[in-house]
Amino acid sequence: ASVMSIVLMISGEFGYRYDGLNSLSLAGVIILLFSPLSLFDVGFQLSFLCVFAIISMSPFVTKLLLKIKCPQVLASGLAISISTNIVILPVCANMFNKVSIISVIANIIVIPLFSFCFILLFFCILIVSILKFLSFILIVPETVLHGLKVVANFFASIPNAYMILFNVSYLVLFG
Repeated sequence: ASVMSIVLMISGEFGYRYDGLNSLSLAGVIILLFSPLSLFDVGFQLSFLCVFAIISMSPFVTKLLLKIKCPQVLASGLAISISTNIVILPVCANMFNKVSIISVIANIIVIPLFSFCFILLFFCILIVSILKFLSFILIVPETVLHGLKVVANFFASIPNAYMILFNVSYLVLFG
């Protein structure tokens, strides 16, 4: 994310058009130069695949959802969730031997809540760093985070919310 942000700022400063896929590629190359074995890390794979899906697939899925009269606010969030879940499906199936069936719906609920919580936490930390005597307000984002955890645990505890797969290789999934 840092590399992509720096590329965005530099491209704007020098009058170049920002290209998300190029900056994502640059970020990947930089990480792999310092840590080549990261390529085999599932966190690295899932992170880069999610960002790739958001950059490359979600605009097309958003347009498709808008054509079928889905509201704009719902279409963009749903498109990101659908795109990322499609792209990470092979990695999840291969690494964890299971894939979530309800992840698209869960993400539509959890991601906006997390975004709200993150912004709330940022402002509370900013206030507390300036006015230390107001540290008690940190209970607010803590409560919201706990609520988010309850929602996430609810989705995780739904029976049959995922499909178990055995001995799935990338070749089978791509085939």
